[in-house]
Amino acid sequence: TILAENSASGLGGDGYNNSGAVLDPLSDYNAISSNNSFSLGSGLNNQLDVDVSLEPLAYNYGGFTETHLLICGSHGINEGHANFPVTFDQNGIVRDNFPDIGACEYVPTTFLVLNSNDAGAGSLREKISLSCTGDTIHFDPITNGNPILLSSELLIDKRIFIYGNGTGLTIISGNNSTRIFSVSQLGNLHLSQLDIKDAFVAGASGGAINNVGELQISRCNLHNNICEEYGGAIATTGVLTIDNSNFSYNQSTVSSGGAIYSDGGHVSMVNSTLNGNYA
Repeated sequence: TILAENSASGLGGDGYNNSGAVLDPLSDYNAISSNNSFSLGSGLNNQLDVDVSLEPLAYNYGGFTETHLLICGSHGINEGHANFPVTFDQNGIVRDNFPDIGACEYVPTTFLVLNSNDAGAGSLREKISLSCTGDTIHFDPITNGNPILLSSELLIDKRIFIYGNGTGLTIISGNNSTRIFSVSQLGNLHLSQLDIKDAFVAGASGGAINNVGELQISRCNLHNNICEEYGGAIATTGVLTIDNSNFSYNQSTVSSGGAIYSDGGHVSMVNSTLNGNYA
């Protein structure tokens, strides 16, 4: 449940209880923008005094009744109960394994990378910074065959999907000077149909990608990536899922894991090839 953007001449625009009573102790997965002594009980997933960020009340969000949509960056996005038995939201949208708090699901945005620049308007870096949890990034065909030469790594701290136009077409390069992706504990990155190549990181692990969150790679080529520590292509302490991908000529120059190094994480790989990697 969301309590947000209400107002009062006194205390408790969102909710106020003068006697100090609490909600049902089992009440959980709620978001309140202004606490005002309104206790939520013992639920471990409740959020108090957070920016819930809602669109104005309107009919034109796809349903038959007026409602508020969550805005990009809202603390309600993906913070609902994954096993809650309600499968549709107020607008009839299916709730997935990452449901939102409130009556309606956030409607993801699809971004289009317009050029192969390292940064600036239309770049992959810009689209990642603009994206919210659940958003998708695609590439204009004008970028096909033109490598994106990065000057610094791309930080992923949300759940996003990056879909290329095919290996050999959408190419992301570390330009032999930087790691390409760093996935934080909050990150959940899905990569598909990309070439990820020529990354380099000195004195650290994960030449192309360092993952401490969740990483899914499908139909990608990772080649000629180098690190001086663990995992020439990927170092992971989180969850790593790989399918239909190729790892070739990646290298750990000092330590272990020419292609992939996992330390306490979970790795699943199917229909993939590791060839010519070295440690």
